[in-house]
Amino acid sequence: MSPRHGREPSRKGPRRARTSTPTTVVSASGVDTASVLSPTPSSGQASPQVGSDHPAAAAATATRAPSPDSIMPGSAPVSRAERRARAKQQQQRRNLRVGAVVAAVVVLVGAVFVLLHRGGGADTPGNATGRTQTILAMTVSPMHSTALVSAMLATDPHDDSGAVVLMPSRLLLDAAGAGTVFFGDTPTLGKNAPAESLSNALGVTVDGSWSLTPSGLAALVDDVGGVDVTVDRDIVVRQPNGDRVVLLTAGPQHLKGSSAAVYATYLAPGEPEEARLARFNEVLQQVLGGLPTQAADVSPLVQHLGGDSQATVSDAALSAFLASLAKATQADGTLFQNLPVKSLETGGGPPAYSLDAVGAAALVDGALAASKPTDAAAQNVRVLVQNGVGTPGLGEQAYQKLHAAGFTFIPGGNANHFGSQKTVVLIPDGSSESIQTGQSVAKALGVPAGSVMIDDQGQTVADIVVILGQDFKP
Repeated sequence: MSPRHGREPSRKGPRRARTSTPTTVVSASGVDTASVLSPTPSSGQASPQVGSDHPAAAAATATRAPSPDSIMPGSAPVSRAERRARAKQQQQRRNLRVGAVVAAVVVLVGAVFVLLHRGGGADTPGNATGRTQTILAMTVSPMHSTALVSAMLATDPHDDSGAVVLMPSRLLLDAAGAGTVFFGDTPTLGKNAPAESLSNALGVTVDGSWSLTPSGLAALVDDVGGVDVTVDRDIVVRQPNGDRVVLLTAGPQHLKGSSAAVYATYLAPGEPEEARLARFNEVLQQVLGGLPTQAADVSPLVQHLGGDSQATVSDAALSAFLASLAKATQADGTLFQNLPVKSLETGGGPPAYSLDAVGAAALVDGALAASKPTDAAAQNVRVLVQNGVGTPGLGEQAYQKLHAAGFTFIPGGNANHFGSQKTVVLIPDGSSESIQTGQSVAKALGVPAGSVMIDDQGQTVADIVVILGQDFKP
């Protein structure tokens, strides 16, 4: 049973890899914000300090007291009525002037889900299952660099519902072919790596990845006429010459694109990730609240982004997706919350985060339930995969096959030795349930049913262990 659902492990428990022989079975301030939005790409892990595009001065680090509607990690989903009340309060407080667009919108669901596909070009699972919800992993990051802020966006035009789940950059997740990494680093691992790692962690279908540069976010803000925010502290940025300048002073302000992008991605020294996510949320809500609700009207805005927008879906699909989410948001039908996480001690360094299994399960069973896999044999089954051949990239190829079948992939790196001729699928016992699950894994990988063998060597985080051999073909 997957830990992400917050349940106790099954009686047989998960298994670990073994080396012994198994048994065969079957701005307005005048600051040069353009330079602030043109950072030097970094290749390191997601920085817990100021975003790499605008390092901040060591200013006072006291943050505002959280308001009742502040978005904090681990916050539980709320009812639509509560979300509607909170949205109205926020509009009153921030003096939002964004008019709700209530004209009828015709969203071609078939076009969305045929056009929305993974980087490999396959249709989304929703096409075959009748699923109407679509999910994209959104990151805001300098080109080919670590993400500053991220969110999981979901929309369902069938009932005009949406969800925006914000995620800290230093959330630790498994990435196929790379092991455990910070989620903020996934954009550097491949175009669709954010979607794949998030899908694998939560056990839901994530249909693609969408990455914006800070300049791309700024362009969207300008497209909706700017945003009204309450700046919680002075926003200090470092200019190319090294001077530190106060870009924004604390207090209510109307921000245009470049200043809003800096504000949304700003993290002062010593601040927790929650502070940056709250700023990003404040800007993102208003962008979605101001975008057109028809795909034809969103399309020119998406095309205008050019290279500042990189997605694994087509521009037409992205436009339809954003129009649908905008419609849900403007009708108070979008849930905004942080991904439930737990803080991890790092020995005095910046905190890292792990997924809160109980909170994440509630989120998945609620707002994301329509995107849970429907294959009963695959649900909650965690498969650890090791490379027993030595050929680079086999883990990534196995991930694609297992994920498509609804299994949860755990990267196991290289096996203790290379040269395995045949793939081995290790199951915990000889029960009919275990044999059936093992055979389902073998089928998903395209290896013979005879690859399934019993392993009784103890427990680990996985239910099934696979050692890839030379008979595994991508």
